[in-house]
Amino acid sequence: MYPVAVFALFALGLAFVTIFALYEVRTPSSAKSLVNEVGLSALSSVFLGLGTLILMLWAGLPI
Repeated sequence: MYPVAVFALFALGLAFVTIFALYEVRTPSSAKSLVNEVGLSALSSVFLGLGTLILMLWAGLPI
């Protein structure tokens, strides 16, 4: 169960990082929204953080 959860959370986190990077590159600076930037970065941060936490628990590292 842990490997599947880790893979899914990392995949979601990397997907949001990719969407964020594409948003930053493709959107003109006059059309950018702080809410979109913070939302995308927060989602990617949460998913990558949870994936890392579960990976450390699965590996048996004391947290």
